[in-house]
Amino acid sequence: MKFNKLFLCLCVGFAFTVETLHAQTCTTIANGDWSDASTWSCTGGVRNPPVGTWNGVELIINHDIYIGNNDVINMSFSSTMSKLTITSGSTLVFRSNSQLRLPSGSQVVLEEGAEIYAANNSRSTLIEIGGNGVWGRDCEAEGCTNGVLTGPGTMDENSNPNDPLPVDLLFFDANLIGNNVQLRWATTSEYNNSHFIIEKAGANLQFSEAGRIEGVGDSDVLLNYSFTDRSPISGVSYYRLVQVDLDGSTEISRTVAIHSSFINAGVKIFPNPSVGGSISLEYYHPEVNSLKVTYMDATGRVVYKEEVTEPIGSRVELGKDINLEKGLYEVHILLDNLVYVKRLLVN
Repeated sequence: MKFNKLFLCLCVGFAFTVETLHAQTCTTIANGDWSDASTWSCTGGVRNPPVGTWNGVELIINHDIYIGNNDVINMSFSSTMSKLTITSGSTLVFRSNSQLRLPSGSQVVLEEGAEIYAANNSRSTLIEIGGNGVWGRDCEAEGCTNGVLTGPGTMDENSNPNDPLPVDLLFFDANLIGNNVQLRWATTSEYNNSHFIIEKAGANLQFSEAGRIEGVGDSDVLLNYSFTDRSPISGVSYYRLVQVDLDGSTEISRTVAIHSSFINAGVKIFPNPSVGGSISLEYYHPEVNSLKVTYMDATGRVVYKEEVTEPIGSRVELGKDINLEKGLYEVHILLDNLVYVKRLLVN
């Protein structure tokens, strides 16, 4: 089993930035030419069509898209792009002498039934990531060909297209739940997977074991895992997974970072418990310009959202029109770029 090697920071201080970046996408809306702006719909003010030094994060192909004759889509200098996803039943076709160049650290993800293929393409490498040829007749990997690629699978700059392209670690993230850090990850395939070791570190980046979760050996279905660290390091802490094969070989995942020092401090909601109506939020941060609040029930379902964009004082009334049922809720509060999580009991 092999992890894709990326670094991801989920610091609370950057939560607003992360949310904004995820909105910076281009998604196909019709079959057609990659270089034609009418093929794409882009959000977050990113460039359309996605070519050159593109300023978005993710591309999503939901149709049959081609790169035209002699067309080189060179996005290798983009500093923001992280992923190209080709969804189930969609195709990306390379016509004569065409090529796609992506930046280092990015991935090409093929969902089940997605395809990439060449139509009389004479180039030696058709897809390059970080300057490394990962698909084409003469790319760097031994035995490399320009044969049809069929999902599910992923490619990064270290991929060997001669392999069956397993999609291994789908995601790995960290979230603050009360005073605990909850780690979640998922795999879409596993081969000889013995177990996962969860490691954590403080600012010195000296990792130590925080726990273990057993793997399933071999699997070709989606598997979800979680681990709760009930004694997180104050301030910035870092987490990573060490995946251990049955033969003892290991792979290390991307690293996630999270800041816990502000959680459950600096904000207060009341009354708590409540009767299901409006609550007041009080906080101790000057010059707050934006506020977003999300209520989630015990199943994780979003039951209410509210946003305030004009400058606000240190207290605001929320949920004037809601009537929550009895139960325990999580209230996720985003003040400018700081995130807080509070629990609300409704009697």
